[in-house]
Amino acid sequence: MEVKSILLCDSATPHPDGTFSLLRGGIDNWNAQAFPTQIRFSFVVILELLSTEVGRTHTAELDIIDADGNRLLPQAKIPFSIPIRVNVTRYKWNLVGGNMVIPIAKTGKYSLQIGVDGHNLSSLEFQVVQAAQQIQ
Repeated sequence: MEVKSILLCDSATPHPDGTFSLLRGGIDNWNAQAFPTQIRFSFVVILELLSTEVGRTHTAELDIIDADGNRLLPQAKIPFSIPIRVNVTRYKWNLVGGNMVIPIAKTGKYSLQIGVDGHNLSSLEFQVVQAAQQIQ
């Protein structure tokens, strides 16, 4: 199993056919006027599985971690299963999550970490910075 891509965006919507729509993707930096603050985002994680990994239930695990390794929210656990199909050797599954609200105590680097069945697969780093003061 492999993470092919992780996208942070303003909004993400899954579709019944396994595709997704997203709005303003590729976010990796937030400007905050004051701290503590909250940031809001959605995400898409594209997983690719081998034929030996389908036909059974897996659990995706998501964590938001600060630079000190602390979880900002309890770990999200999402069960999923992909049915076996004839003449398919690689399978794709899109994990789409929306409207995450994350408490941020201070400026710094953070990461969205993705695991499956207790094995860390990938992460995406983002940062939250102090917004520049406007001169009046």
